[in-house]
Amino acid sequence: GVVSSPLAVAAALFQLTATQLDTDSSASSGTAVTLSAGLPLDGSLAETEEAHYMFVVPNASDDTVLTLTVITAGDPDLYVSVGPALSDPAEQQVWPTATSGARWSGNAFGGERLLVPAAELREEAAGSCEQPSGCALFLSVVAYSQTGYELLAEQKSAEHPTVLRANRPA
Repeated sequence: GVVSSPLAVAAALFQLTATQLDTDSSASSGTAVTLSAGLPLDGSLAETEEAHYMFVVPNASDDTVLTLTVITAGDPDLYVSVGPALSDPAEQQVWPTATSGARWSGNAFGGERLLVPAAELREEAAGSCEQPSGCALFLSVVAYSQTGYELLAEQKSAEHPTVLRANRPA
């Protein structure tokens, strides 16, 4: 069909199909998955296993919010680094961990919600965000204990933040 409004165009651009490198329909240890903005992916991991994701940043001028939600009992942790976008996330040689390479991390018990500010992303990427291929966030989900989870990447305008007020819904 014909896309008529700027909002519909933006929605169409972000409704990309998640690419997975194996035949399973959810992420598990040993896979590398490309995340699409606004499209949550489920995964499950045994204790100490990890899953890897790449999120190609559509707009380096916007903040990125990463939400890791526990679906079944367990404790997944999230570690994030940045670098040039790759055509295949399996090409990434080094994934962020608790002890190496993570620029942003969330390791509280249960789910995580990380904000990657646009300014920090551009600074950390050292120019790769301005290249035609763009920049990407490389994410490792590590199971501290067996878990099922959902991972979501979203972009929020850095110029128009949501103002939160006590006792009022956002």
